[in-house]
Amino acid sequence: RHSDYYWNKKNNAPLVWYNEQALMLPGPLVVVEGQFDCRHVEKVWPKVIANLTAKPSRAKLKKISQCDQVILMMDNDDTGRNATEKYKEYLASQGTQIGVMDYPEEFSDPAKLPLTWLQEAFQF
Repeated sequence: RHSDYYWNKKNNAPLVWYNEQALMLPGPLVVVEGQFDCRHVEKVWPKVIANLTAKPSRAKLKKISQCDQVILMMDNDDTGRNATEKYKEYLASQGTQIGVMDYPEEFSDPAKLPLTWLQEAFQF
């Protein structure tokens, strides 16, 4: 599969995830919103992908619904909470196990979480 966002003069962003190659790794899949979130979480959990927006396309949702377990780790804002509900609704309809990783409100997104917090959270 070709995972570049722009290839052959076409924007493929609605079709591919940032760090999509992580889908092939074992274990639960963690979904975050942005690339900085992804790179930070990846330091402790390599099977993480980012949508690069809070609103996933149907094609992207279909890809992750093939995973046995998905853990949502959206931003701590209204947009992130709304996105979490959209993910949960679709993934539940596909029979995917879903978890939501909440984190302290003082941090606006996963990229701002201390590594020690992430290390403890991913002890499963």
